[in-house]
Amino acid sequence: MSLAGSQLGSYATLSVFGRGVIVGRPDWQEQLAANKTEWVEQLFDEDKVSTSFGFTNEQYVDLLFQYAEVTPEQAERDSLVNGLDNGTQTRPTVFRKVVDDERLKNNLFASSFVFMEYVGYLRRDPDESGYNFWLNKLNQFNGDYIQSEMVRAFIISGEYRGRFGAQ
Repeated sequence: MSLAGSQLGSYATLSVFGRGVIVGRPDWQEQLAANKTEWVEQLFDEDKVSTSFGFTNEQYVDLLFQYAEVTPEQAERDSLVNGLDNGTQTRPTVFRKVVDDERLKNNLFASSFVFMEYVGYLRRDPDESGYNFWLNKLNQFNGDYIQSEMVRAFIISGEYRGRFGAQ
């Protein structure tokens, strides 16, 4: 199965996550993790990924972190590369480790939250300088939108008040 085969959006493919998972059972988290790994492996034809793009294991790991916009510790990076080199890791399992990284999740939350503020309150796409300002401010407060006073600032902005007649 290939990523280009539009399998990402199919219900059957996504339902693999919940197969056999009953929250409350002692092993539900392990089953969910196994299901996620199976799903990622369905997206990869490892031979195709390796030969089509011709990435070395080092290049592959570096590319994943680059796309994730995460700077790994040297030991973390080396461990993934060594795992690929010695066969204790596969490209799908390395992919999962990068995608499940909390730093990536935090980056995605922050950028999505700022975008949502613009679309939700101002009903428009963000301008680059405003977006970067709010993303930096949210990051300064470790993603705490209350402490950063982001929502408050959007609600009391002249643009919001002018558009929605708030007095």
